[in-house]
Amino acid sequence: MEPGNNEPLLFGFGFDEAGLPTPLTWDDVLEGKLAVFKRAWLHLDRQSAQAQGWLYRKSGLDRVTVQALLQEETRPRAARHGHGYLINLRGPNLNEGADVEDLVTLRMWAGENLLITLRAR
Repeated sequence: MEPGNNEPLLFGFGFDEAGLPTPLTWDDVLEGKLAVFKRAWLHLDRQSAQAQGWLYRKSGLDRVTVQALLQEETRPRAARHGHGYLINLRGPNLNEGADVEDLVTLRMWAGENLLITLRAR
């Protein structure tokens, strides 16, 4: 997969002690503002060069986990790895005009304080 110039963060939220969400920007992620929240969720574009760079250098995830999140082909799975879970889900593409057999994949890293989800389309 060739990294692209896509926007890295599709959306993100930080959650306080009461579970109230605060929308996050990519600048918030780059500036380390995730640490002020009890939990955070980032939905990234897997094809973004910026997202890939952040995953490898700043996310705190090990190389094996990042490679699994970014690999081109996946199979459904859920596996405990270190202090979290690597999860790949697949389902039919229900978008208008799409071939139902063209499966879409949602890749996830679920750690204690951080959920990262990635899409490729």
